[in-house]
Amino acid sequence: MLVVLPFEEKLYRDAGVDAVFVGHPLIDMTPKPKTTVGAQSVKICVGLFPGSRPNVADRHIGLLIKASQLIKKQIPAEFKIFCLPAFADKYNSLPYPVVVENDYSERSSLSLAITTSGTVSLENALLGIPMVVYYKLSKFNYFVAKLLANIRYITMVNILLDKMLVPELIQDDATPEKISKAVIELLEDKNRLDSIKDELLNLRALLGSPNVAKRAARIILDTGGC
Repeated sequence: MLVVLPFEEKLYRDAGVDAVFVGHPLIDMTPKPKTTVGAQSVKICVGLFPGSRPNVADRHIGLLIKASQLIKKQIPAEFKIFCLPAFADKYNSLPYPVVVENDYSERSSLSLAITTSGTVSLENALLGIPMVVYYKLSKFNYFVAKLLANIRYITMVNILLDKMLVPELIQDDATPEKISKAVIELLEDKNRLDSIKDELLNLRALLGSPNVAKRAARIILDTGGC
């Protein structure tokens, strides 16, 4: 088995599976940040990420708009909504610009992201973007998830570092008030913001070396997989 996260290799090997960590594909797909740690634009721009699945995005978008309105009462921030092409028309009536991109150009300039806990949070980490992570499931799905999963964190950044580097607000904690409070606290504490950026930029090294797909393909060919 070829695995893309460093801790997976040991988990599978301990279970009797011949596993090899090949690296995470995102390190080849996500550009390295051009700015240096400590450099910060005068303009504060916050990205809103409602999620990639329609039912999840619909559940989150109102929450994000309310949180952003609370943030604007204390901080003169600009906001952009990042979404998939399928959602663009639906979000055009909202009060912020809608961004649909596949090259990370606009996202790379964000001061901070309010994001779901999926792949997008790992992309943000590799771009060096501090974030507040939130997620809200249906009550039934959350109940089932709590029964099946016994984990300390849900964000891959925190899982990889085994600590709460970026704030997580899940289920009942995912409210406009708590999200806005976490964002304001980060934006008003430049030292903490820079420290988070620094650790995020170092995260790339934990995810392997470049050319992940070629490395995986070579292992498959060498073991007669094709």
